[in-house]
Amino acid sequence: GQAVLDLGAAPGSWSQYARERVGEGGLVVAVDRSRMEPIRGVVFLRIDVFDDEVFDAVQGALGNRIGFDVVLSDMAPNVSGHPSLDHARSLEILERVLQISERFLLPGGVMVCKVFQGDMLEDWRRRLRGFFRFVRLTKPAASPRSSSELYFVAKGFKPSAFRRGPRV
Repeated sequence: GQAVLDLGAAPGSWSQYARERVGEGGLVVAVDRSRMEPIRGVVFLRIDVFDDEVFDAVQGALGNRIGFDVVLSDMAPNVSGHPSLDHARSLEILERVLQISERFLLPGGVMVCKVFQGDMLEDWRRRLRGFFRFVRLTKPAASPRSSSELYFVAKGFKPSAFRRGPRV
């Protein structure tokens, strides 16, 4: 059973899907500052991912496991109507998701994170390639054409890259 960490989990649809995928022996930990309806088999932590306490809370939820196979984030900033500002704020979230992944993602693991379109995505793709073997930027078919949301899908986590820094 795999372990999945869902950051910014409310209302819980990704956590519910992850729970179905990991099966009985798996673990799903959902983190959100907002309340979320309980999902059978999902550990819910009501805490802001930007709060430093999140590291201890997630560590406690792991139990005897050493890390997560997958880190998911469907978090988005409050949209301002200014695309460049929304893009920058989405990258702040990506930065935090990467920090949390650094701490908890197992070698070879997968990170999926929502971002908004903007001029820094290529720089971020290069940066993420320093930490993952495969990085793709994708727009889900279900996402409206007018939406600027995209997802980084990064596979094959290389934890040692954090110790020496990314190759740019």
